[in-house]
Amino acid sequence: MKNDKYVWHSSSTDYPKIDVHSIRKHEVLKEYLRIYVEIVGGYPYSSMLRLNLVDGFAGGGKYITSSGEIHDGSPLLMIDTIETAATVLSLQKKFKLHSRYYFVEKEPSSAAFLRDQIQKKYNSRLDSSIFVIQDTFQNRINEIISDIKKKGRAHRTIFFLDQYGYSEVSIKVLNKIFRELPKAEVILTFNVDSLIDYMSNTLACRSILDKLNLDFDLASLDEQKKQKRWRENIQFALYKDFKSKTKAEYMTNFFIKSSESTRSYWLLHLSMSPKAKDEMQKLHWQFKNHFVSETKTGLKVFPSYNPKYDIDYTRQSTMTFSSEDEVDNKIKLLSEIPQNLSYTPIKAKEFFLKHINDTPATKDMIYNSISDLSRKKEIKLTTKNDNPKKNKDRINDDDLIFIPRQQIFQF
Repeated sequence: MKNDKYVWHSSSTDYPKIDVHSIRKHEVLKEYLRIYVEIVGGYPYSSMLRLNLVDGFAGGGKYITSSGEIHDGSPLLMIDTIETAATVLSLQKKFKLHSRYYFVEKEPSSAAFLRDQIQKKYNSRLDSSIFVIQDTFQNRINEIISDIKKKGRAHRTIFFLDQYGYSEVSIKVLNKIFRELPKAEVILTFNVDSLIDYMSNTLACRSILDKLNLDFDLASLDEQKKQKRWRENIQFALYKDFKSKTKAEYMTNFFIKSSESTRSYWLLHLSMSPKAKDEMQKLHWQFKNHFVSETKTGLKVFPSYNPKYDIDYTRQSTMTFSSEDEVDNKIKLLSEIPQNLSYTPIKAKEFFLKHINDTPATKDMIYNSISDLSRKKEIKLTTKNDNPKKNKDRINDDDLIFIPRQQIFQF
């Protein structure tokens, strides 16, 4: 899907306008990249990190905000964030970063503009460790994966796939990434509302869904649209199908509503690492976005960012929805953790991993709730050797939790 709004032209300073929700998306990306280098590069016995960054829909690298400020696009943001994080880490320990960047942009003028921007700041690395590729992501994914696999052994790679619509990245492509590069992570945008607007019981729509490897009973679409919350129901059906088919073991869905178009899209983070999933989950709370429950249970929450609830932009200091959601999440965890335990002990980490893909709660939030529940004697907490846990404020991954045989009732 081509969008002429986001096209850059050589020597022009008339940059495309960037919206509030896209700025927030970039902030999440920037902070996650910083944390990634800090954690992976900070391992005690690690003195070197070989990292690949792939931007599949790179754009021209410069935007302008509604207030007239210049805002770097994802390519420049990725380079600056990664290199700065590595410099900070090298001041703390012996550390060397080997980074390679692949920026793919299909529009010739936009790719040329991006190349000029990178050349101004990183000229010595252009075409050696920073590559601007004028083509579509689909055409170059095999070549990029092959090049990455030639360097090192771990093949750590972060893909940022900020597609404009929904049809440029299929589940087959995502599964290929994780099959070929098990330590890869993918941050993907998916304009789910645009897909729903397009959906109809036609061969053309069926063809699009087949291309994406998504299933939906289009014959029932007209009937579903008669329901009160039909859009949410269709979104959830598509989400469950997407989630079940991707080969990534862990997925975080950040549900974003554009302030400009009022349409919603997914910002998905996919990985094979529970640690990566947990760190991305923390960012959703850190940036104080408005999390909304689309279902009745606390373990099945559809997180969402809506600019009209963003304190930084609305200046409405009383609209602290994230804090309220955090309190509500705590209440639900205290209620639902015991409901999901049995008399049979389970390790704390195993319990967390069992629910990691279904809850907005971080590992720390769940462990803190386990501590509270054990102090109230609503659940039993022991060490891995089944000995009484003395320090209930510190939960270890191999601590055991279960429902006590004799419940304590308070009147």
